[in-house]
Amino acid sequence: TGERKEIAVKGDTTVALLKNLQPATEYELFVSARYTSGLGDPLLGTGTTLEVLGSPKDLVTKDVTDTSFAVSWTATLGNVRSYWLKWKSLYTEETGEKSVPGDVTATVLDGLTPETRYQVSVYAAYDRGEGEPLVGAETTDVSAAGKVVVVSEETEKSMKVTWQPAPGNVVNYRVTYKPASGGRQLATKVPAGTTNTILRRLTPMTTYDITVLPVYKQGEGKARQGVGT
Repeated sequence: TGERKEIAVKGDTTVALLKNLQPATEYELFVSARYTSGLGDPLLGTGTTLEVLGSPKDLVTKDVTDTSFAVSWTATLGNVRSYWLKWKSLYTEETGEKSVPGDVTATVLDGLTPETRYQVSVYAAYDRGEGEPLVGAETTDVSAAGKVVVVSEETEKSMKVTWQPAPGNVVNYRVTYKPASGGRQLATKVPAGTTNTILRRLTPMTTYDITVLPVYKQGEGKARQGVGT
């Protein structure tokens, strides 16, 4: 039982709007006609306000592998029936969705594509609809095979470097290499459709650490690494 409130309207009015009420709350209603002689007998009724459609907060991703990552969030207010998670690849048409009970605030998205950036949306689902989504993003790791840089055709001053293509709209690949014992790092750019290059003007009898980075419009992707002598 809460605080009793009242409003007055003109005698020729038969509608009133009650404001500043609590969400998802049942109210007892009493309507009385006021005469010069006093109040008439009240009409009695009840009315219930709708619940607020809230949004979860603080999306966190962790435990990233090449085909999965964990997602957690802070619960929102109200009687949440479930949380819906929807995700989509920013590289392809791949999409997915799943739901968890309303008292759960973490889950794992799996069956994903390696080395792919996903947009993740989390919705709180109520009896009468969904609130606004909480949105975040995460990139899956490179597969074990994708991380490997293969070195071949070594000569005294050159070597061929080959790697697996990265997904999505790659702008180019950035290949960096430097002597493992220390020294100046060198770099070269390789066009997006090419997955090998020849490193030249190398120092004889020297081992090089090699890194291949796919470059996208929004930044660098996941590294591929190898060693060549």
